[in-house]
Amino acid sequence: MFIFLCMYSIGIFAQNVSVTGLVTDSKNEPLIGVTIKVLGDSEKGTVTDFDGKYVLSNIPSNAQIEVSYVGMQRQVIDVRGRTTINIVMSEDTELLEEVVVVAYGVQKKVSVTGAISTVSTKDLRVSTSPSLANALSGRIAGLTSMQRVGGQPGVDDATMYLRGASTINGTNPLILIDGVPRDNIRTLDINEVESISVLKDASATAIFGVRGANGVLIITTKRGTEGKPELSVNITQSYSKLTREPEMPGSVEYMHLRNEAMANDGMDPAFSPDIIAKFENPLLGLDPNDPDYKSKAALRKWMYPNNDWYRMLIGRWSPQTTVNTNMSGGTENVSYFMNVGYLHQGGNMKTLSEEILKYDPSFKLDRYSFRSNIDY
Repeated sequence: MFIFLCMYSIGIFAQNVSVTGLVTDSKNEPLIGVTIKVLGDSEKGTVTDFDGKYVLSNIPSNAQIEVSYVGMQRQVIDVRGRTTINIVMSEDTELLEEVVVVAYGVQKKVSVTGAISTVSTKDLRVSTSPSLANALSGRIAGLTSMQRVGGQPGVDDATMYLRGASTINGTNPLILIDGVPRDNIRTLDINEVESISVLKDASATAIFGVRGANGVLIITTKRGTEGKPELSVNITQSYSKLTREPEMPGSVEYMHLRNEAMANDGMDPAFSPDIIAKFENPLLGLDPNDPDYKSKAALRKWMYPNNDWYRMLIGRWSPQTTVNTNMSGGTENVSYFMNVGYLHQGGNMKTLSEEILKYDPSFKLDRYSFRSNIDY
C-alpha cells in the first residue's frame, strides 16, 4: 500500500505538458504577436511567431491559458491535458464598430484621424459635481476646466479651454447640443447626456471655420431605443467643504500675540495679565452654591467671550442632493425618452432664520429640470 501511494504521488506531480499550436483569424490567416499566457502564473507566457505558431513549455495539464490580441476578443482556454491547441480568434465587433460623433455626423472610431476625444455618461456620473463642465475636468486630454467664480450654489460653473487660448476674441470652445449652438452647459443635467465628443485640432474643426478655432464640444443627449420601457431612478446625497480655511486664534491666543507685537514695536502691552486671566477662566471667583450663579456665570461669559467668529458665520459642510428619474423605450416606429431631475445645493454661510427676518437670506439652489423627446 505504501509503495502504491508513493507512485501515485509521483504521477500527480509529473502531470505537466508542453502545448503547441497555431493562432489564426476568421479568414484562416496566421496572426503575429498574439499574447498567450498561463492564468495565475505571470512568468509563463509567450507570443506567436511570424507563422502564427506558439510553444508553451512545462505548464500544468489542468491550466488555463489566456489569448489576447489588439482588435480581437480575449479568450480563456482550458488545457485539459492537450498538447496541441489551435486557436481561431474573432474580431471585437464592439471595439471596431464604436463610433465617434464628428462635425458631419458619426464615424467609426478606428478610422478617425483627427484629434478627437470622447467621454460617455457612465464616466461622467462618477463625479458628484452638478456642473457638467466641472465633471469633465481631468477626463479629456487637452481640456482644461477651471472653476473661477467660487463655490456659491448655482454659479459654480467652470471656464473651459481646449489646448489653451487660440484667439484674442474669445477662449471658449464652440458648444453644440444635438447640433444646436449653446453659450454654456450650466443647466444641462449629466443624466441627460449620452456622449460628448471633443474636436481639438484643425482637421477636426475645419468645417466650423473660425467658430471652431478654440475647439468644439459636441454633446449628444439620450434618446429612446426600441424595446420594453426602462425606468431608472438615481438619488445621490453628498457633502462638500471648502478646500482651505484659515485657522482663527482664540481670545487668549490673540491677546498674547497682540502683546508680543506691541513689545516688538517698543510699546506697552495692550492687555494686562489680569484681563488675560479673566478670559482664561471667566468663572474664576464665582461660588457654584450662590443662588444667582447661573445669571452671574452667563454675564461673565458674555463679558469675557472666546468666540470663533469665523465658524459662527461659515459652516464646515454644505449638503447637496440630486434626484433623477428617466424612462425610455419604444417600438419599431416610435421611441421616447423622458427625464426629470431635481438638484438642491446648500451654502456654507450661516444666516438668521426666515422666521426672524421674514425672508430667506440663505445661499442655496433648488433647480428642477424636465426633458422629453419622441422620435417617429
